[in-house]
Amino acid sequence: MDVERNDKCNESEKEVERLKWLIERISTICSDNETSMELIKQIEQQIKVYMKAIVKEEKEVNVKTIRVEAGVRYWEDAIVNGVEDESGELIPCREGCLWKPIIDIDKGVIKNWKKGTIADIHYKVCDAGSYFLEDEKGNVVLSIEDDYVPKIMCPEDEGWGDYIIMKVDGDGKIANWNPDLDDFQNDDE
Repeated sequence: MDVERNDKCNESEKEVERLKWLIERISTICSDNETSMELIKQIEQQIKVYMKAIVKEEKEVNVKTIRVEAGVRYWEDAIVNGVEDESGELIPCREGCLWKPIIDIDKGVIKNWKKGTIADIHYKVCDAGSYFLEDEKGNVVLSIEDDYVPKIMCPEDEGWGDYIIMKVDGDGKIANWNPDLDDFQNDDE
């Protein structure tokens, strides 16, 4: 999405430059012509429209949850209630081929966790995961989509962008939870 936004900004900047060049040419060729002066005013108005289109709005938002959609390669890389989860049928939050926990950022608790289930998770995901930061109303405010695993998802060990590594207790609480959201910040800030 950021790449798409950057492409649009670059296109707008090029159009602004083209319009400025056009103003110079018109001014040089027929500076005392009333029609050309009107055309210049119209072009200047168009430049203002493009300038508005490339301004970014920044605002501070309280994020409440991280919603995960992780394409797990090897379900057996989790121990659930002391048993290797060979087929991925024991782990809570599995929906089809995705692991989809919803984590309370402040508490480090998986909200859709099956109570009484304990898990030691070491899932290889690589770039088959999407991670959505949501506000209190459930609106997505930042996301990492179809990309590497953010550090927030590996509180137990270094995940190297490839692994989700965490221990979850019977109440859905993630051990050593550290709500580090740095991976969600835009590179162009």
